[in-house]
Amino acid sequence: MVEKRPCVNIREMRDVKQRTPNTGEGLFRTLSIAMMIGAVMGFVAMAFPLVRLAPAGSGVSYYLPWFLPYGIVNFLIAFAGVFFTTLSKEKPGLYFPGDILGIVSGALLALEGLPIGIFLGNVEFCISMIVIGACIIVIGALGISALKEERR
Repeated sequence: MVEKRPCVNIREMRDVKQRTPNTGEGLFRTLSIAMMIGAVMGFVAMAFPLVRLAPAGSGVSYYLPWFLPYGIVNFLIAFAGVFFTTLSKEKPGLYFPGDILGIVSGALLALEGLPIGIFLGNVEFCISMIVIGACIIVIGALGISALKEERR
């Protein structure tokens, strides 16, 4: 005996509902990617002149005071960027605290440029880090303003 199945409209099965992006999602994702890139660039901008200026035979004690603080801060900033990127679609409640953390991260990245310019003597990387930090601050501020406009 053949079992009869109800007729299913194939068009209904194929229709995929378009997901509407949340307000501020694009800026939040841009901020997250900028935080990751800025953190990597901050570490490289510190490591390159430090290794170039290192005396011959310098050991771990020469590099550790620079690599440890820059490494920890930049790792945390990059980790926050990865975390925010992966959860940006599912958790729109993270946008406001993430934008504030982005502004703080941008300020830290901008301040990281000062020791590079003052103590390591590399003005180009100093200016680059200040500009990268300023750009991250601006993206975070724009993200907050986009969220404020939504609430009105």
